Amino acid sequence: MSQLIQHVSDTAFMVAGFRAEETDRPDALFHDPLAAKLAGDHGANILKTVPKSFAGAWSVIIRTIIIDDYIREAVAGASTPFSISVPVSIRGPIGWICQTRSAGLRSTIRM
Repeated sequence: MSQLIQHVSDTAFMVAGFRAEETDRPDALFHDPLAAKLAGDHGANILKTVPKSFAGAWSVIIRTIIIDDYIREAVAGASTPFSISVPVSIRGPIGWICQTRSAGLRSTIRM
C-alpha cells in the first residue's frame, strides 16, 4: 500500500487520519476532536500516499459508528463506573463523561 507504512504502529496513524478527515466533513457521522492531534504530520503524510481505491477509510468510519452504537445500547441506564478497554483505532469518542474514585480522589475523563 504505502512506503510510509512500515510498522504496525503506522496503521494507528493512518486510522487516526481517516477519523480526522471524517471529523472535518460538514456532514460528519461522528466527531473525534483528538484524531488530528494523534495522526499528526505522519498520519497526514500516510493518507497522501493511500490510493483512493483503498477501502480503509469507510470501514474505519462504519466500525466506529457500529461499535459506538453497540456500546451505548449495552450500557444504557448503567449507574456503575466501568472501563471500556478497546483499542483507540476501533472506538470513537462516545460523548460520555467517566468518573472514577480512587483513594478518595475523584477524576473525570471526557470520552
